[in-house]
This record gives sequence, C-alpha cells and structure tokens, in this order.
Amino acid sequence: MNPDEGLRCPVCREGLRLQQQPGRPDRLGCDAGHAFDAAKQGYFNLLAGKGTNFKEDGAQMVAARASFLDAGHYESLAEALGLRARKALRGYEEPRILDAGAGTGYYLRQVLQALPGFSSASAVALD
Repeated sequence: MNPDEGLRCPVCREGLRLQQQPGRPDRLGCDAGHAFDAAKQGYFNLLAGKGTNFKEDGAQMVAARASFLDAGHYESLAEALGLRARKALRGYEEPRILDAGAGTGYYLRQVLQALPGFSSASAVALD
C-alpha cells in the first residue's frame, strides 16, 4: 500500500504504508515512526491517544454476524449494492472505494466482486 493511496497517519498525517515482515503481524506505519499493528482478525485500529478505549465485538458476536450474513439473509441487498457501484464507477480507471461502517466487510466484498473489470480498484473499510 502506497501513501498516495489515501491512508494517513492519525497522529502526524504522513502517508501510511503496509509493512510486512515474516513471522510478525502486518503493520501500518508512517515515515515518522508511528505504527499500528493488525489485529488477529486482520483489521487495523487507527485510534490514537487518550479516550480511545472502545469495546470491540467479541469472537462470538463476530462469528454470529458472519454466519447470519453467509446464510444469505441480505444477499439481495448486497447484490443491489454491487450493481449500483458498478454503474456509478463506469468511466473510472482506478476507483477508490470507502466503506464507512464496514463491520465484517461483507458488503464491501460483494461490491468488489461486482467489479471484475476494475483490476486496479482499491478499497478501505472503516468501522
């Protein structure tokens, strides 16, 4: 991930880059040395400073949500979102997609699957 892809450090506003080292969790870091490790579930918490304590969903809650979505209860909605995204992004060579309130990433996955002609699309999921 390059800094020009839009992710900025919440501390200093420098571009964030994905840093990968064998045997270590992925990390997002900036040139100023600020770093954010990936959680075991694969997401990055970019909250910084005092007052940023939050209570994440537990493993059971995440598993229950994934099971519900995988059962297809909202599949028609996800397909409709994908269709609308494909129509909205016509004419863009390298679209950037932001999913704010992404949860498990279910809908973003569906949208990206609906964009097979966009090999250079990039996406960020925030929750």
